[in-house]
Amino acid sequence: MYLCLCMYRPYIRFLLLMLAAVGLFAACERPENFQTGGSVDLWPTDTVKFDTLFTTLPSPTERVYLTNTTGKPLRIGRIAVRSGESSPFRLIVDGIESQEHRDIEIAKGDSLIFFLTVLTDTRDGDHTLTDDLVIDLDNGTTSRLIFAHVLDAYLLKGGTLDTVRTLGCDTTFTNDKPIVIDGPVSVKEGCTLTIEAGTSIFFTSARDNRFGFTSLIQVNGTLRVNEQGGDTVRFSSARLDKDYRKSAGQWQGIILSPKSRNNLIRRALIENGSIGVRVDSLTHSGEVNPKLTIYDTEIRNQSNFAILGVGASDYDPGAPPMIRGWNLMLHNTGQSVFGMAYGGNYELYHSTLFNSRQIGGPQSEPALGANNFLRNGGEVSTYTLRLILVNNLIWGAGEEEFALNIATGPRFEANISNNLLRSSQWNNDNLPGTGNLLNIDPLLGNARQRDFLLREGSPCIDAGLPLAQLPQLGIPGLSVDFAGLSRGDGKPDVGCLEYRP
Repeated sequence: MYLCLCMYRPYIRFLLLMLAAVGLFAACERPENFQTGGSVDLWPTDTVKFDTLFTTLPSPTERVYLTNTTGKPLRIGRIAVRSGESSPFRLIVDGIESQEHRDIEIAKGDSLIFFLTVLTDTRDGDHTLTDDLVIDLDNGTTSRLIFAHVLDAYLLKGGTLDTVRTLGCDTTFTNDKPIVIDGPVSVKEGCTLTIEAGTSIFFTSARDNRFGFTSLIQVNGTLRVNEQGGDTVRFSSARLDKDYRKSAGQWQGIILSPKSRNNLIRRALIENGSIGVRVDSLTHSGEVNPKLTIYDTEIRNQSNFAILGVGASDYDPGAPPMIRGWNLMLHNTGQSVFGMAYGGNYELYHSTLFNSRQIGGPQSEPALGANNFLRNGGEVSTYTLRLILVNNLIWGAGEEEFALNIATGPRFEANISNNLLRSSQWNNDNLPGTGNLLNIDPLLGNARQRDFLLREGSPCIDAGLPLAQLPQLGIPGLSVDFAGLSRGDGKPDVGCLEYRP
């Protein structure tokens, strides 16, 4: 048998070579068999649109899909940007950047993906940029409008988490142009960062291999946001295209360090970060004002917390709270909406906390979660906790949206009154307070779509403790709700918004 195979080996080799040649011929079309006209599908179907960009940042990349629907191999005569080199748009085909590409071949039924970017620093001031993408075939031209809206912005280049850029003492952010922060920046101890009404601050998704996204504001001194009132101050992510517009976790957040003091956030929107505001440690001894006063503010789309307080020490009974808030709209987070860790000192009035569990899923944490202990290996440290919650709406998609994990031993001082709460663990017999409504549907408009208005028949209507009886009197602006509607009828509604008939 071996001799027989050897005898026919030359013929076998010849046969294999012929089969390989036939396969190669079948896989390749002769140039003259390519069509140079016919039908193609082009997506987007109308406009290649770049959502809002900034003059100070490189643009994202937009993809364009071209599908050969001729039923035969196709050679495209030209793919180009109409204005050529004078255009602010850059065209990339097959990895090559050029404003014009010729004789592009696409196999039968196949697609070509190519890319467009924008040179955003070609003009000053807010402006729009337009041009045309042109596809030339023998039987005609297909074109698509290219459009970009560009905002003129200041760029504040941060450092790294090892070398954070420190702002000048007593810096003011003004509202004449948006401010883009790229990386971490900090406010020095003893210094103040003032942010004027109507200012928009956008944070890039600068990354560090160890810590993930790094753009943030760390306050070792004092932060004063919209102190005089006026248009909303916006803290958001720098990606404004629709796929990122509501995406959480694109920047770190605002961190008030243990050294920070006397911070104010008024009428602000904080969105798309990891932790909207983190307040670290209790108020300094001898202070008159809370470490953070925050009101008329919405915090949403955070991958972890809207607000996180970290106590980790025993508070002075005479000291103001570390966080005092009212008229807050806090929602759509991956962990708790308001987290209170390792004890602390908190006051919250007329606020709406809603955990939709859209980010963290069913296993995300309760809308409000508080504890007074810290486990470190086998050791447990406990801390005092003071918690004042009055006239708040705390609800969500889970069965437990109000969790107090209290270790015995340290002092626990609480007044939890006239709130609407969703909880499977707490009831009016074991809650330290009165007038609470438990596990009753608040009848909100559409909380998943940010409609927290009370519907007719809501149990929240007129269920709040009158303002004159609140534990903390003289809070500015509490006589009106989050949207500016008066609470002056003596029977305020629970939550941040009054009922509108």
